[in-house]
Formats: sequence, C-alpha cells, structure tokens
Amino acid sequence: SLTPLVRTQLTRVCRDLPFRWRFALINLPLTTKRALKLCAEDDKLNALIRTTFAVTQVEAGCASNVLPQSAQAQMDVRLLHGDTCDGVLKFIGDLVSDLGVEVSALECEEPSDVSDFNTPQFKSIQRCVRNVFGNIKVTPALLTGNSDARRYGQYCGQIFRFSPFVLTPLDQNRPHAADEGVRTDAMGLAVCFYRELILDLCATPAGGSE
Repeated sequence: SLTPLVRTQLTRVCRDLPFRWRFALINLPLTTKRALKLCAEDDKLNALIRTTFAVTQVEAGCASNVLPQSAQAQMDVRLLHGDTCDGVLKFIGDLVSDLGVEVSALECEEPSDVSDFNTPQFKSIQRCVRNVFGNIKVTPALLTGNSDARRYGQYCGQIFRFSPFVLTPLDQNRPHAADEGVRTDAMGLAVCFYRELILDLCATPAGGSE
C-alpha cells in the first residue's frame, strides 16, 4: 500500500522525476495502482510499499547422506505501517498450515510512530541541509532499516532519523560489508552539517525543541 508518509515523500520530489512518475504521482489517488507498480519495479522503493521478508538463517541435517529429522529457518521481517506482528504471524502460519510447520516470533516490535514533520525541529534539519548541501528538496521519508532511535520513543515525541552523508551507488552497498567506510569528502560535509544543526538548535527559543 501507499502509506501517507511514502505518498508525501514521493509527491514532494515528483517534479524532478521522469514523466511516468510525475503522471502517476500528480494524479493520485486515481493512479495509485500505477504508482505502486513503479515502486515495485525499483529494489529500494519496493521496500517502502510492503512488509518485507528475508530468510537469514537456515539449519537442517548433520550429514550429507542422511535426511534431516528436523529443520528450522529464521526470517527478518520489517513491518510496513498498517501491518502488525500478530497479522504477519497469522499470514505466515496460513501459508504453511498444511506442511506441519510451527511458526513463532523470537521477538517483535510494531512499526515506529511517524514523527510530525510540520514542526520547528524538522524545519531546522531542512535549513541545515540547504545551508550545507545547497538549495535541494528536503522531504520526510520512511527508513526501511532498523535503528536504535526507536528506543527514544518513550522520552521524545519527535524522532528524525537522518544521516548527513552523501552516498554514491557504490557507497550504498558498503554498510556492514567487507569494505565498510566513509569517504573523506562525505565526512567533511557531515561535520559541517552537525555544526550547523547544533548552532541552529541553540538559537531556537526555550521550549521550541525536543
């Protein structure tokens, strides 16, 4: 589904996209099916419109010439807003109901709340991005990865997960890989951004930030 956040994310930048994207996004909700199809065709955008499943661990058997007595697999499931832990467990259970497979959750967290981007805090990030990186469009977006920022939900009403590093297509494949690292020019710009952000927040009137 095209959640309100993802819809905002895409429509805010649609005028810089190819015509097929502009047509699909400007004419929403009439063209929702077309927009979903375009997202599904892109590896990164596909994860913005659905709950994703990835089998990450499989264990079975003890010898190459003996059939295993049992097997187990673990999956990493990332929930899209609107889906729930119980709903996903039922979905998987229904798929394997006739195979004698048991389904359980090792741990489960519901999707994080969506922060309000019509706030002074988001506008502060927006100003700092433009001061450092130029007059570019800044849009709220859905983070498909998991981060410890969710732990702050009990203390803070607005949580913005933002990383001020310019990543090339090659860089995007480096996190958690053998050659993980940050380019020196990207590091320099990130330092400039954090300096701008600290100064901007310090200039915010008392009680105007979280």
